[in-house]
Amino acid sequence: MPLRPVIVAAATIFAAVSAIGASYRALEDHGLPKFKTAITADKEDEGARWMLTILAAGLAFTAVQQVFAGGFMMLYTRLKALGAMRCFIMAACAHVCQTAAVAGPKRLASETYRLLNLTVAVDSAARLYSAVAPTGLPGVTAIPAGIALFSSAGGWLVGKLYKPD
Repeated sequence: MPLRPVIVAAATIFAAVSAIGASYRALEDHGLPKFKTAITADKEDEGARWMLTILAAGLAFTAVQQVFAGGFMMLYTRLKALGAMRCFIMAACAHVCQTAAVAGPKRLASETYRLLNLTVAVDSAARLYSAVAPTGLPGVTAIPAGIALFSSAGGWLVGKLYKPD
């Protein structure tokens, strides 16, 4: 059995299981999220607001791309379950991370949002690996995975390094 499909499947299952638990806890704590685009962290300087805007835009793109990619997988491939997880679970996870990026670094610093960003990053790294590994060169499919990896890893890093005043 080739090693690449096993690694990608294991990373996807890890990401999905982690996302389910963390998403449920976030919904219990905060209710249903709304799609927000304005950075609400008042005390952030202009550089931090710009960075949070980039993270929020990348995660919004990731959420929309996950819906389309998962829908395509569900409808046109044999990977129905993986497509459903991507379409519903990973898209919701990216959306929740996007709303946290809009709320600011204090929200990203919570354990729940750090775990959600880490989950999206693991999934994105697996997608990026599967896009690059066959040929050794990144193709068009590596672009959304790279955006997702950059945004989610950035969200995790902002949350990890945030120190309240």
